[in-house]
Amino acid sequence: MLKKKRIIDSLREGYSHLTVDKENLPEIPVEMAQGDEWYLAGTTLEKRKNHYSAILKPALALTCLLIVFFGINTYQNTYRSFATIYLDVNPSIEVTINRNDKVLMVKALNEDAEKIIDGMDFRGSSLKVTLNALIGSLVRNGYINEVNNSVLVSIANTDITSGKQLENELLNEISSLIENGSVLSQQVYADDNVKALAEEYGISLGKAQLIIDLADSSGTYSYRELVGLTVHELNLLNKKTEDASTQRIGEPSDQGYIGINGAIQIALKHAGADESGAYIDEAEIEYDGTRLIYEVEFRFEGYEYDYSIDAISGTVLFAEKEKNDDQSFTTSVPSVDGVIDLEKVQHLALKHAGLNHSQIAELETELEYESGILKYEVVFVSGNIEYTYEIDAKTGEILEVWAENDDENSNEDDIDDYEDEDDDEEDD
Repeated sequence: MLKKKRIIDSLREGYSHLTVDKENLPEIPVEMAQGDEWYLAGTTLEKRKNHYSAILKPALALTCLLIVFFGINTYQNTYRSFATIYLDVNPSIEVTINRNDKVLMVKALNEDAEKIIDGMDFRGSSLKVTLNALIGSLVRNGYINEVNNSVLVSIANTDITSGKQLENELLNEISSLIENGSVLSQQVYADDNVKALAEEYGISLGKAQLIIDLADSSGTYSYRELVGLTVHELNLLNKKTEDASTQRIGEPSDQGYIGINGAIQIALKHAGADESGAYIDEAEIEYDGTRLIYEVEFRFEGYEYDYSIDAISGTVLFAEKEKNDDQSFTTSVPSVDGVIDLEKVQHLALKHAGLNHSQIAELETELEYESGILKYEVVFVSGNIEYTYEIDAKTGEILEVWAENDDENSNEDDIDDYEDEDDDEEDD
């Protein structure tokens, strides 16, 4: 296949030969022959043919080059694959598009995906129309709902810049199609490890990429352990690790689980600990190789407690109590009841930053305990700036804000000039 630079150079060379050197033409008058034919007077037929060839050959060569040039561009824009997109929920679907965002192929990668496509022919359709139809089918068939609200979109493209741009566009487009959904996006590099994992377990390259990144970043999971998990379960675990290779809009639902607050209450009750006197060190979702669990660690009246609780049933799977000689943890944690919900705390942070959901990416929100305070940490990116907010989980008061410019690698700067109206947002 000719490269564009070579084609352009060839066109220039052909054009340079199109002008006939006047020195090669005899200075004799032009005479009219029969009909509309013109020729140089006093020249022979053979000489006239040579003169015509001097003009026609470069012109024909130029014409052929133009045909090749525009033919290649037409082929590349219309028929050649530009990017491959993987949609994963439990159904896994592969979508191939050309440079004009027109669909070349939609392929079901498993049996569930066959039900989603249901004989629909998307060839020639725009990517936006295709995504709308596929997401709609996923919702109608119950694969996306209030309990399982996660979708993974992965882009395989050799052009990093255009691939990243396409990823951001798809992240926003799909999130706009799913009410209260959680959309993960990533680039797929399809190296030998990714291809081998996908082939061995019959999963998409997109899901294989997420599993490898999640396992490598956490340092606690193996690929084999994570393969059997759904995209929604992987999304819940990805929330904990905050893997930088993925972006996300919306939080994964925990309606199918007891939740962090529920796990804390179960652990405290099992230990006979008074909530007002307990200090929570850690409460987060984990995977023990067979099921999702909540790990809860807290201190109470001179003892350290470590609990593992089934994330679905609430069954206490492990409990350990050890004497703690450090009595410096007397600060009590506020009650976990009555915390404000995720959507409201995100709204508080975005309003303070003067932004809306369409202007940000990589939105992350976590509930955490620190220095006896129950608070939310909200992290998001807008342009080249990464914002980090710490907000009181009960009152909605903005405790701290950091803003970091990724391009300039500048140090994080505190934003201290909070306005009272921002702190009173929870009353709106």
